[in-house]
Amino acid sequence: MPLPTIEIICCLLHQCRRERSFALALYLRPYLYKSGLSFHDSLKAIVEAMVVESSGEIFDTHQTTDGMLNKKEMPFHFLIREYIKHSQWDDALVLYEKTKKTEFYSLHTFMPLLKACAELQCLEGGQEIHSQIYKSGFEIHPFVSTTLINLYTECGYLEEAQKIFDKLQAKDIACWNALIAGYAKEGCGRKALFYFELMQEHGITPNTRTFVSSLKACGILAICDKGQELHAEIVRRGLLQEHNFVGNALLDMYAKCGLVAQAREVFCELSIRDAITWNALVVGHANCGYIQEACKYLELMKSDGNSLNSSILLLIMKACTMNKAIESGLQLHSETIMIGFIDNDLAIGITLVDMYASSGWFEEAQRVLQVYCIQEVAAWTALINGYVYYDFNREALECFNEMQEKGISPNHITFVCCLKACSNIRAFEKGQEIHNEINQLAMLEDNLPLGNALLDMYAKCGYVSKVKEVFDVLSSRDIVSWTALLGGYIDSGYSDEALKLFNQMKREGTTPDAVTYVFVLKACANIGAGEEGMKIHEEISEMCLLEKDLVTANALIDMYSNCGMLSKAWAVFDELKCPDVISGTSLVAGLIRQGYHEEALECIDQMQQKGIILDCHVLTYGLQVCGNLGLIGRGRELHGVVCSNIVNYSLLAYNALIDMYAKSGFLASSVKVFNTLADRDVTSWNTLITGYAQLGDIDNVLFYYRRMVKENKKPNSITFLSLLTACSHSGVHDLTDCVFEVMVEENELMPSLGHFTCGIDLLGRVGQLDKMLWKITQIPFQPSLIIWHCLLSACKKSNNYEIGRAALKHVMQVEKNDIGSLISLSNICDTDNSIE
Repeated sequence: MPLPTIEIICCLLHQCRRERSFALALYLRPYLYKSGLSFHDSLKAIVEAMVVESSGEIFDTHQTTDGMLNKKEMPFHFLIREYIKHSQWDDALVLYEKTKKTEFYSLHTFMPLLKACAELQCLEGGQEIHSQIYKSGFEIHPFVSTTLINLYTECGYLEEAQKIFDKLQAKDIACWNALIAGYAKEGCGRKALFYFELMQEHGITPNTRTFVSSLKACGILAICDKGQELHAEIVRRGLLQEHNFVGNALLDMYAKCGLVAQAREVFCELSIRDAITWNALVVGHANCGYIQEACKYLELMKSDGNSLNSSILLLIMKACTMNKAIESGLQLHSETIMIGFIDNDLAIGITLVDMYASSGWFEEAQRVLQVYCIQEVAAWTALINGYVYYDFNREALECFNEMQEKGISPNHITFVCCLKACSNIRAFEKGQEIHNEINQLAMLEDNLPLGNALLDMYAKCGYVSKVKEVFDVLSSRDIVSWTALLGGYIDSGYSDEALKLFNQMKREGTTPDAVTYVFVLKACANIGAGEEGMKIHEEISEMCLLEKDLVTANALIDMYSNCGMLSKAWAVFDELKCPDVISGTSLVAGLIRQGYHEEALECIDQMQQKGIILDCHVLTYGLQVCGNLGLIGRGRELHGVVCSNIVNYSLLAYNALIDMYAKSGFLASSVKVFNTLADRDVTSWNTLITGYAQLGDIDNVLFYYRRMVKENKKPNSITFLSLLTACSHSGVHDLTDCVFEVMVEENELMPSLGHFTCGIDLLGRVGQLDKMLWKITQIPFQPSLIIWHCLLSACKKSNNYEIGRAALKHVMQVEKNDIGSLISLSNICDTDNSIE
């Protein structure tokens, strides 16, 4: 136990002298000479004075030794109180612990000891002293109870504090304040305000401490109305100018409620501003996202003579991190270097790494790590998390490897970040390697976030068996665990099994959330489980999720649309108070799939009436309908939406415009849209070429094909199909061989059945039946009935019985019951009895 300071010994001796307790002086005198403290003039003077004043009452001063006094004569209670008076809490408790069995301590000493226990949050020691007080019967005294309440609230033991409070028959302001302050300190704002109101109902007027605690409660709950009410009462009673800490609490309350303008007004009203005042103003602005203003007030704080501490800089830097205010963060970084905090405060270094990584400044983050040799896992984890956030997943895993090479052990948060990186890039092997490390460190047990990250990684990588394996190992599971399991099964095509697991989850007592419902609705949509979807709809309605979560509502519309239950899909859409473009797009897509094209356009009209801005997807659907139905007028209206500049529409919408005009026969309008495009993809070229091909305009088809190649846009299989279609429709059969040659030799594309069908059809149109039959035999896969039908149709036109009979034999091999082929050939040779 450390020795008491000279200041404490002097205070103690003065008190003993006043009370004429000279034993301590006699005890200390030889000790002073032995320890060399006799050279301290003031200490020596008072001891000698006390020895003289004792007038030989105890022993002769020259014969006094350390062993001459009984320990019971040593007034330890004085020493304990002096320790506490000078905030030497540990020393006081150590001395009490050593002497409690031999000394008798009264309530007068127990009260300071309770204060020491509260300061150190020493619950066990406080409970022991409480039991001594209880035995002596002093617990019910308001003063004692207040100290006990304060002890338990400081230790976070609110239940015991409440019990002591409830036992009191007569409660004074101090008791109420202790309880209200305790609830406010522990973040229980509603409880604090409840007892604030109850206190006044009992006729007790709040004082400054009550107002400070209540304002803190308002800040916790962000209840600005109640805070303003307290503000008015404080002003009415003139407490704002009298007590600076009330003004500080008021300022802090407004800042926590996000009312920084009112916080500034309070700040301007205060006649005295201390460091706490400035801290509240600066941090309040930072936490509300006003980073530049926070930095401005930080400079004013310095110019007002207040020195900065690492705590305030940490808080502002964390706000910079949350708001990605990198410029202000750079300014603060410079400030920490000038003051020298970064060299001595590891938390500053870690926060700087986090700030830079969160803003995507990875080189700066790495520089901080290297320059200051930070070996803390928290800093490296912040860097890894930044990489993952900005989708630099491979870099995140490289950083993880480097961290381990430096001998820094990852924690569970590091593993979670790395597993997310593996999920994003489907790095199954690395994810499995991390899983093995986790098992070696025995981290998975009782660590649900880590278990959920593993589930998600395996699910994203498509390893359903691994997902189930991890799921079965988890000692506890939450809704996130179940949702990851369901998502893995659904994404891997096991929607039936996913619905069974969903029902099992509910049987085991886990309540689905919005994300879970979105997954299971997707499962219903995948397998057309409309009835199961309707049951889920009922559950969603009971939980009022349609009003709360638009994503769930959109998933419901999509499920009904995919299951062909369009009336129900439309009913959900109409039920939504604020549908978005995804809501309408799901319904429009479902209507088009079921062939309700005009209704799809009606839905788009309804979306516009509800003020929904159409995106490129729903516009594409609408333009597709207009092109199929030839509704050029409606198509032009949608063209106007694309050109309105409300949204910067992607190339998808412009390609849909080209297609709509082409299908409607307005190729000049297609070309006009095409020419406005600064950047054209293969689809743009194909759409225009296909439009001309459908008209048999071989010249324009070849013109745009050559331009496409000249502009280094590589043709694909659709391009060559359009070329063959143009040849077929225009009857230019001599180009077909050239098209196939360019497709295979120059572009390394394998012709599909569609390409062969188109080329063979062209030969039939020009009557080249022998070449047509030969081409069919050269197809590298089984010719379809369509190809044989083309040949039979050509035979009918040319009255070629022999080739027709050969074609029919092949048809019979593919489909014996093809009545159409029999009729076609019977029309060619109705007198030939050899054909069955």
